[in-house]
Amino acid sequence: MVTSNLKTFQHNLNRGNMGQTNNQIFVPDSSCELYLPLWWGELDGSPITSRDVNARSCTVTGAVYGADGRTFDASDDKITMTGTDFDIQVFSILGWIKRNTDGAINYLFSDLNATPDKGYGFRTSASDELYFFAYKASGFWDMTSTGTVPQDTWYMWGVTLGGNGTTAKMYIDGEADGTGSQVTIAYDSTEPQLGEAANGGGDTDGVVGELWFYSRELPAEEIRDTFARTRGRYK
Repeated sequence: MVTSNLKTFQHNLNRGNMGQTNNQIFVPDSSCELYLPLWWGELDGSPITSRDVNARSCTVTGAVYGADGRTFDASDDKITMTGTDFDIQVFSILGWIKRNTDGAINYLFSDLNATPDKGYGFRTSASDELYFFAYKASGFWDMTSTGTVPQDTWYMWGVTLGGNGTTAKMYIDGEADGTGSQVTIAYDSTEPQLGEAANGGGDTDGVVGELWFYSRELPAEEIRDTFARTRGRYK
């Protein structure tokens, strides 16, 4: 995985089914391991190819395409990062999601194996906070946002990890919202998934519009900038 200085390039895309003609995809440097603009018409069907320098193949199960993104049915819909391994300690996840049901545990992204307990999950809690947890050599560590992400409203979720012994951070709509003390994550060979825990369960009920996975800890200003650039798509 290669990290370089940020080089942002843009593609002007026609999104006529939403009455917009200059919607832009902002694809950052090679530290963006995965970028899925699920609202984009060329990502209809299955498999789909991520719009980053890696062009990763992703298998869609259910998750019907629409102008705002992919709709997940709270049953068995998911997007699997086929043949992908993100077993790293320093990373960031950002994603736009609108949930349909308060009080539901909805996974945005996970790299999780329950037998044995390995990996991590990024989801909501039963109280509608953001919740991140990760297994370590024995037991797990976790953190919860202070704010909530209620149903029927678009939010950009975020989590950043800087490595063992650092402070992990959560973000809601580009603003820091909760921290935790990171411990080394224990991994197993599992393909990451969007919309469901990678070991099953926690199925998302709602629409996911966009997702980024970076192999670095994003600074706060870059997260705010991503929110500002993309928020116009989600109303």
